[in-house]
Amino acid sequence: MTRSSFGNITQRPENKRWRARWQDSGGRQHSKTFATNKEAAAWLASVSTDRARGEWTDPRAGRIALAEWARQWRTTLFDIRPTTRDRDLFYLDAYILPTLGTIALGDLDLLTVQSWVGELTACGLAPATVVKASQVLSKMLTSAVNAKLIPASPVMRRPAPQGRARGDEVLVGRRG
Repeated sequence: MTRSSFGNITQRPENKRWRARWQDSGGRQHSKTFATNKEAAAWLASVSTDRARGEWTDPRAGRIALAEWARQWRTTLFDIRPTTRDRDLFYLDAYILPTLGTIALGDLDLLTVQSWVGELTACGLAPATVVKASQVLSKMLTSAVNAKLIPASPVMRRPAPQGRARGDEVLVGRRG
């Protein structure tokens, strides 16, 4: 067994893989297995660094379905104009949840989001509608990051290319 100031690493006798383990402040054990001791040590060091920076996110937190997160996220929309809230909730219910609602937050990735945007576009929705639905999804995912449910959003906003209405934004991939 290899001990560090943060967690420990043991070799599993049944499959010769290396298991890195650590315990959080709540007493919950976290572990992951690796092919080599070096990989296990690097993972433990990474988790330790992320925790020290306040950037660590429990992967189990991302198991919540987007629809369940949406139910919680709705309650946070109290500091915006009622018409903005109503519009965002319309886009959520009409365009986001029917397709993405059953997917766990931690399973949402760039390809899934890009496919969803492509589906909305293929359905003949106006570009402004697709952009606004994407912006609402981006706001939800940013809020999930802030709530430490996921380490990073699979999308971020950037200004739209020329030819689009001023102020429109499109989604581009981001890996966390």
